[in-house]
Amino acid sequence: YTNAHATFLFQPGAQVPSCLDLKSVLDHVPKLLFLTASTFTTEHVAGLRGVAEEYKAQGVEKIIVLLTALAHERQDHTFTAPDGSTIPQVTMLKVIIDVLADSTIDGGILVQPHSLRPIEFALLRGFPLLPIDAFKYMVERAELTSIKNPFVLGPDKGRKDEARMLAAYLRCPLGT
Repeated sequence: YTNAHATFLFQPGAQVPSCLDLKSVLDHVPKLLFLTASTFTTEHVAGLRGVAEEYKAQGVEKIIVLLTALAHERQDHTFTAPDGSTIPQVTMLKVIIDVLADSTIDGGILVQPHSLRPIEFALLRGFPLLPIDAFKYMVERAELTSIKNPFVLGPDKGRKDEARMLAAYLRCPLGT
């Protein structure tokens, strides 16, 4: 999709968009390019960064990533052992945000994040990353309101808030 001000690049089924010669495909190099990606792995994030660098080399001025998934999004904190001590481990989400922030990517939009930790880490690094809440859209598209006698079960601590929202929306019982 393209208009006078921006171009959105999305390829169905791909986690990361391919590199294209923008001038030959679009007849121009857009000033603003939105790259839609589902970065499930660290390799996807690295690939997205590489694609963004290629498009900047072609003359794109600003690149915004639209992320439908973010690698290591759930590895956003350290864990505590039963004795109360901190278990040493890498918080991979910080690394992923660093990869995005230290690149030619100018900002991002994260669809339905697991938590707001990616946004927090991005803000600490001066990288504009906005969350988009697709809750109502997803509930309506999945036709959940047509289910008779629904019951919502939140699978873990990370999804308890979404489970509460869904149970309230559907006016049904909840378990976590």
